[in-house]
Amino acid sequence: MTRAVLIVLALTLVLSGSTQARNLGLPNQLMNGSWELGDLTGWTAEYEAGVKELNGIYDPGPAPGEQDNYAYCAEANFDCLRGIVTQEITVATPGDYGFEFNGWYCVNDWSGLTSSVQFLLLADGVVVDDYLRWQDTGTTWHQVALDYHGFVSGSMTVRINVYADGDDHYPGQSGYAGVFVDGLDLEGRLTPEPASFLVLLGGLAAIPRRKRVQAS
Repeated sequence: MTRAVLIVLALTLVLSGSTQARNLGLPNQLMNGSWELGDLTGWTAEYEAGVKELNGIYDPGPAPGEQDNYAYCAEANFDCLRGIVTQEITVATPGDYGFEFNGWYCVNDWSGLTSSVQFLLLADGVVVDDYLRWQDTGTTWHQVALDYHGFVSGSMTVRINVYADGDDHYPGQSGYAGVFVDGLDLEGRLTPEPASFLVLLGGLAAIPRRKRVQAS
């Protein structure tokens, strides 16, 4: 094996190794992303909403593709209930990242007017993408997708806001509202720097020159 080939092989291994190192880890960066543990492990929670086993008459059941029977939920009967959960993912290396977030929600509001769910994606504490859904009726799951491609120096954060309005605004209506969130997934990868590819291309370009020098 010639020295030139060895150089190219070494450059290729360095480039592929650095790319692997840029993978943040598991396919889903979120811990307990579908609340499969039956609690709020991995999440920072505020207000009254919490994890529920989906076995009630108004529950939507597990989100599509989910094997467990738990979801984050705010339910209210003739009152109002809210909740906020956040989870922060620390990046070891500052740089340009690509993040993709997916999740499921159900807003089952039979009597209120302001039940809602909001998903936010934050880079270093600044909102970079969000989705807000107001009142809906029924037990159908809907999918949400957020993404961010840009510089991250310290962390990415997923924040979920839920608000269930079960107040009886109209006489004779059921005072129930339920907001459910399940099956959250966050995937991220640090984008390889162009300089890495330039190093590899430089090594490849050096091979013909070296052969010409040897031939002369």
